[in-house]
Order: sequence, then C-alpha cells, then structure tokens
Amino acid sequence: MSAKAAVPCYDDLPELGQSGVRHAWQVWGPGDRLGTMNRVTGHTVLAALSVPRQGRRISLCLPLDFLRPPLYGRKEFGHRVFDRNRNMVEDEITGLDPQASSQWDSLRHIRAGSFGHYGGLAADDPAVPELGIDGLSRFGLVFRAVLLDLPAFWAARGQIVDPLSEYPVTADDLQACARHQRTVVRAGDLLLVRTGWLAAYRSAGGVPAESLDMPPSAGLEGSAATARLLWDLGVSAVAADNPAVEALPGDPAIGSLHRRLIAALGMPLGELWDLDELAEACDRQGSYEACVMAAPLRVPGGVASPANALAII
Repeated sequence: MSAKAAVPCYDDLPELGQSGVRHAWQVWGPGDRLGTMNRVTGHTVLAALSVPRQGRRISLCLPLDFLRPPLYGRKEFGHRVFDRNRNMVEDEITGLDPQASSQWDSLRHIRAGSFGHYGGLAADDPAVPELGIDGLSRFGLVFRAVLLDLPAFWAARGQIVDPLSEYPVTADDLQACARHQRTVVRAGDLLLVRTGWLAAYRSAGGVPAESLDMPPSAGLEGSAATARLLWDLGVSAVAADNPAVEALPGDPAIGSLHRRLIAALGMPLGELWDLDELAEACDRQGSYEACVMAAPLRVPGGVASPANALAII
C-alpha cells in the first residue's frame, strides 16, 4: 500500500493537549469544514470515473428497515403508502433514524471531549452546523474505492474469525490484506473494509437482544497506528460493513477511532455498508477497485444520512 504525501505525515501533526491524539485542524487552513474530503479533487474524480470496465452497478446499501430492531436503541423505520385521491398513490416516511441502516457519519457526529469538534469548534459554536452532512452532499461524493475483503484474506491463511465477536483489525492486518489482494491505495480513495459482520448477521438472523445496545463486532483497532496508516495513505473516508467501522466494544486503553478520525483528522465514516455482493464481484474480476458514488440527504446541519451509495465496476 502506498500513497504520495501531499500534506504533513501523521507523526508531524500536533497533538490535542496531552491526549496522544493527533489532529489536522490547520492542514487545510482556518475555517476548513471538509477535512480529508479535501483529498477528493477533480483529478481523483476523473480517475474514479475511469475505473469501471463492466458497467455493472452494485448497491452498497441495506434496506432502511433491514435491522429490526435497530441497534443502539435507535428508532425503527416507518413508512406509509396511501391514496391521495382515486388515481394518485403517495407515501410518507413516518420514522427515520439516519444511522439505523447503511449510513454516513458527518464531522458533526463526534467531539474530542473538551477540545471540541473538528477544527476546535465548541459544542455551542454557531459554525458547528457547517460540519453537517449537507456539506458532504453539496461537495459531491465520487471516489475511486478499494475494497479490503478481510474474510477472504483470513480464509486464505487458515484463520478463523467470528465477525460477531470483538476482533480488532490492526494496521498490519490491513496492509497484509492489501498485499494479498495486490491492492494499492491512492490518495483520495474511499477505503471499504469488509469484516463479514453483515454476512454473519444474516446467517444468525440478528444479534441477541442483550447485545443490541453494544453489538460485539470485528472492526478496525482504535489505535494511533490505525489512524496513522489511514492518514498517511491519503484516504478520504472509510466505510465498513460493521456497526461502527471500529471493533466493538473496544478497549478504552487504546482509545476511540471515531475520535481519532472524525473529530481529530476530519475523516467521515460509513457504517453498515453492504459489501458482500461487491466482494464477490471483485473476486471474480480479480480487481478490488470500483467507482463509488454517494448522495447523502441534504439535511441542513444534519449529523448523519442514509448512505445512498452505489459502486460501479
């Protein structure tokens, strides 16, 4: 895995106090609200559009009502179809938690404790809504995406991992998987990480009721080493098929990857993305890259949105 550094390397970034968490609040200048999305440029978009060879489209989104009940006590999806008059049929959404299915976390989602949101914005700063999901929607999300298929990698080396249990995937694991696939990450890429959590969820028919508030899962380790790798590779965002991208419940001694990526580095995250069909297609074509387009809902100042993501190979 390699990427040319157009910005300071991770170890040259300043720390948030004595927390050991490095931040990128000044990398793209004062008032920046896009964070690592600044790595998505006209050049990277044109490169992404040149990736597809088959013209095959693959949705990366679960149905909005897929997880029943939703995780973390979130509200169930509500939908009603009705006749407006004798000829016209309409519908309305009566309940929608933007994070209850395949979704994006915007930079408004997480604060770094007393240090505040990305850019050092305090919770009550009037500029905080500028970090919201509508900023990503207006920016336009078109990426070259690379998929790391961890279950296939584990199977190839005879390793058994239960995705429905806590298993931290280290930076070394990610690099080893990429080498196994002969996959190269480039600056501006969207990194897709398949842990197998959704496939296991489907097979098991859900998770036990006692696990709904904190579903154990394989996922990225919350360490500085993970943040360092993602930053130095030039990744613009990370999306995974598990509930939180990072492993759950996680180790407090290691720290929160959400805090390191969203609040400190300004890197949006995608959660519960359906990567199973894409993984099968990538395996058949022998290439783990795709063009991914996503259109988050334009909710002014919104924290999150359904992913609305599509891969083209």
